[in-house]
Amino acid sequence: MVRQVLSFGRGMEGRRLDVQINHLLQEVGKISQNTFLKSISVEITAPPDLWTVTGDPTQLHQALLNLCVNSRDAMPHGGTLSLSAENLTLDAHDAGMHLASHPGRYVLTRVRDTGSGMPRHVLDMIFDPFFT
Repeated sequence: MVRQVLSFGRGMEGRRLDVQINHLLQEVGKISQNTFLKSISVEITAPPDLWTVTGDPTQLHQALLNLCVNSRDAMPHGGTLSLSAENLTLDAHDAGMHLASHPGRYVLTRVRDTGSGMPRHVLDMIFDPFFT
């Protein structure tokens, strides 16, 4: 666990494999459905022909699970947690609108909830290292 935190904090790369995001969504969705309050419903939407991505499956799994736990915490009285993914192709114009993007094929992955949202002072710190 310490090694994962340190490698993530230092920006070190993990294993780089082809990953089926659909499988990760199904697994994280199942974990969420089985462990979260029964008043939180989990919805998963992804096309069967979803492209693969290159990345560390453990880090991607952990990131999705962390987002789901944050969503759970934002819905103490229940709600809906939605996990979705879709294929997305960026042309040169679209890529130019996103920092550090390049034209090409991507998989857009979303985690949404019907929770209360974050106050502005929290939102301003979400990308600070080790902020929880």
